[in-house]
Amino acid sequence: MAEAETYVVTRDIKAAVQGRETDVLDALNIDWRRCTKSSHIACPYPDHQSNGDNWRWDARKAKAFCSCLSDGHADSILDVVMKCDGVDIEGAKIRAAEAIGRSDLIKTKGGGKGGQRMDATSLLNPPAGSADAGLPVAYLAHRLGIAPGDVLMPSTAAVGWMALTYWEAPSKPGGKPVDVGQFPAVAFSTVAADGGLHCHRIYVAPGGAGKADLGTGPNGRARDPKKSAKAPADGASTAGRSVMWGSAGKAPHVIVTEGIETGAAVAHAFRREVEVGEIAVAAAISTAGVAAWQPWPATRQVTIAADRDEAPKDGRAQPTKAGERAARELGMRRHDEGSAIETRIVLPGTPGTATDWLDTLRADGVDAVRGGIERAARFVPTAAELRERAEKVGRQAELERIATLYPVPILNGRTLFYDFASDGRIWLHKEFTKGSGENAVVLRAPIASPFGITARLRVVDDADAYGLRLLLEDMDGHPRAVDIERKNLAAMGGAEARGLFLEAGVRFQDDGELVAVAALKAAHPDQEIRIVRHPGWHDAGGARFYVAPGGEVIGLPEGQSVELAAGSVMPETVARGGTLDGWKAGAAAAVNASGCPHFTLGLAAGFAGVLVDLCGLDSVGINLSGQTSAGKTTAQRLAASVWSVPDSTRPGLFQVAKTTVNGFEFLAAKANGSVFALDELAHLSGKETARVVYTLASGVGKARMTANATARDPHRWKTFAILSSETSLEAKITADGESWTGGQAVRIADVDVTGINRMLDAGTFAKIASVSRHHGHAGPTFVRALVAAGTHERAAEVRDKINEGARRLAGPGADAATIRAALPLAILAAAGSFAQAFGLLPAGTAVNDAVRWAWAGFKASSDAQALDPAEQAIGNLRQWIAERWNTSIHWLDAEMRPTRDALGWWDDRAIYLTPDRLIEGSGGTLKEGLVAKALSGAGMLAKTKDAEHLCISFVPKVGRLKAYALSRNHFGRDQQDEPFKAYAGGRA
Repeated sequence: MAEAETYVVTRDIKAAVQGRETDVLDALNIDWRRCTKSSHIACPYPDHQSNGDNWRWDARKAKAFCSCLSDGHADSILDVVMKCDGVDIEGAKIRAAEAIGRSDLIKTKGGGKGGQRMDATSLLNPPAGSADAGLPVAYLAHRLGIAPGDVLMPSTAAVGWMALTYWEAPSKPGGKPVDVGQFPAVAFSTVAADGGLHCHRIYVAPGGAGKADLGTGPNGRARDPKKSAKAPADGASTAGRSVMWGSAGKAPHVIVTEGIETGAAVAHAFRREVEVGEIAVAAAISTAGVAAWQPWPATRQVTIAADRDEAPKDGRAQPTKAGERAARELGMRRHDEGSAIETRIVLPGTPGTATDWLDTLRADGVDAVRGGIERAARFVPTAAELRERAEKVGRQAELERIATLYPVPILNGRTLFYDFASDGRIWLHKEFTKGSGENAVVLRAPIASPFGITARLRVVDDADAYGLRLLLEDMDGHPRAVDIERKNLAAMGGAEARGLFLEAGVRFQDDGELVAVAALKAAHPDQEIRIVRHPGWHDAGGARFYVAPGGEVIGLPEGQSVELAAGSVMPETVARGGTLDGWKAGAAAAVNASGCPHFTLGLAAGFAGVLVDLCGLDSVGINLSGQTSAGKTTAQRLAASVWSVPDSTRPGLFQVAKTTVNGFEFLAAKANGSVFALDELAHLSGKETARVVYTLASGVGKARMTANATARDPHRWKTFAILSSETSLEAKITADGESWTGGQAVRIADVDVTGINRMLDAGTFAKIASVSRHHGHAGPTFVRALVAAGTHERAAEVRDKINEGARRLAGPGADAATIRAALPLAILAAAGSFAQAFGLLPAGTAVNDAVRWAWAGFKASSDAQALDPAEQAIGNLRQWIAERWNTSIHWLDAEMRPTRDALGWWDDRAIYLTPDRLIEGSGGTLKEGLVAKALSGAGMLAKTKDAEHLCISFVPKVGRLKAYALSRNHFGRDQQDEPFKAYAGGRA
């Protein structure tokens, strides 16, 4: 049965090809770029048999000029196609449409019933009697030179035909397609990121032993065994659709090749990465397909493994470099779009050859393919490419793109528009009049780099205050979203708003800043977005919902929408990576690590902030202390991985203490309702550490002033902190002369990890470290489970459960301070219990055992002494007196007094300290009267003035002064150890 006749309407192809003639020349492998008005190339017309450079393409006129057999007659682009391919005008129109990716222009005449259909659906679904399931594998195995069992087949459909008709375009206008015959064929499905599907067929030799020999066509050349399916009925462009290996919808890295066989070779070389989802391979059908290829949303890196076309082939005198040009075209498109996707290009073989990656595989093997592609260089446009792009794309198209991306601000009485400035960049311009009357002149001047006002904001957690969402072009030319509150436009000429513009990379000149602020004040965008400033739990109309640090909103009633403020949202790759199952595997390795209960605490800490915020508790936490290489940082990474990438070099929830105390306020606010992981407190002084502890617990930053002397809203947070240092917080803070108080001890519980198992094997550590790849899934899953169970509406019950856990942990008869100190660990126990119930931690995770281990260590530590201020004060006094014995604390009977000034005195009955020294020696944790009362109650005062006055008013051999007489039975050296007496002969 004859295939339906195809054609292209002349006016349609002429309109479509206008401005894209050079794309057709590229498809014909004509090296037109070497042409200038005075420079020609060898004539590409086969029947001219040119012996010199006598053909050129005039890009301005869009005409070709040949002086081989004429005096320079001008050829249109369709004339060039006809002469190069030996086809008539109908064939030339079809060829041109295919070359520019406009298969939608190819129409069908007639066809009748019973004809063999060549659309994608029909080609991919051969009748049962016509299908040959093993043919695609056999063909690819033959082309790759490997066994059929070793072939990695595409993830897209691939089918075999026992026999498929090959139709050739008519040789004369109005003629019918020619039935060349039937041959075995394989059909490969091609797909695109937008969901588009098409098909490419290859006629093959019997058994798939290479491509079919189809004889010579009317133009004297071998017929091409590769053909696309008929254009889609919806007219959609099929350019860029490709055969896929792996999942482009999930893989972060896609390798793009030219040709199905080359794609199969690359997929074979990267088989492991393809099978585990790290890499996908996309085989475009042609160089035009490479240039038009589009990435998937998951794509973060594109490597274009192009063909090297640096040697003459197909009877041409000059190399075409078509593969490299297509690769660089794709790179330029990514560059033009301001894409954040990393683009790399690599060519096979050696310079001056015509080689593809299939050749490399067959000649040198898998390692050569892998090594070559892994050395791909980052794409950087050349100056010539940038100039050419500007000419090709057109200035107007770029202006339209900018105006669409950054809508021109509307300002009554002003005419604003985008145009090119003198430096070649697009700026927002203003139109203004200079002079008056007959001398009036309308002028234009650039005032700002592009910015647009895209939506008005309603700040849910600030009494529905209004704001604006801006999209600004930063100094790298990339769009950047910025939220600004309207109240910041009120004073000092909108100084704060102008600062935000400049910080985001907007450039101004003349009165651009004033125009921008005026536009913000006048703006009334149609779109309204409800936002919250910080992540965590929020209320809307009586309904409680949660906003994750990555921007996901959980529990919001249907029909409502809320977003996290643009400045608070973590980048997508920071907020989430890998899979939840991958994270669970890493977490399971951590909790099952023998002798490492701090890993379990770290995982529980990742969920604890959700409960702290839900229940309205004060921010608390733990500090992991002990020698280095004990897994303290690993525990913190486990906590942070619940919500973000646990990498301190990226803007997630795991950070190193290398910022100011004020900077911690921003980090804490960012961790609201999640976890605040701060590593290496060694970077802070003891005084700064004390401030961090109190700042974290307070839940609110300092009130500061704006540039116009108005109060700035402080940061607020409720979170769970997991800190780390090589010493306990008490030791670090007191080492700098600061006081360690009960108020600090009950906020951050110290967990000494000195005794943990340091001998974990490398395999276990590698499994645990996988949370760096699989991160950000567990936290939102935890919250979704809370919401699904309705627990988020029963916060009081959760709070009661936590408080009861703290009382139980503190033990019978514990005082309020001890119960408060147990609260951080009780929160961890509750969070771990929920995480187990939700299937995020293994059912056998010993959360309570880890909590009891941590509590026992805390109770035995010096940090816990602050829970009993009297005991702490007495202990401090003992140490203070011992350190100064017989140096600054003088023996009253000594014949020779020490040279240092006295801080106190002693005799065989008492140690005498003034009130100031008593407070200093006790650590400053209690007032004078309370210290004296504690000493008296413990029977540690040698004498007092009377029952009401615990001090004395006279110190022997010193004189009248107020002092306290501490018992020598409890302080200082043993009475038997008398100091040295000085004699003429030395010491006795």
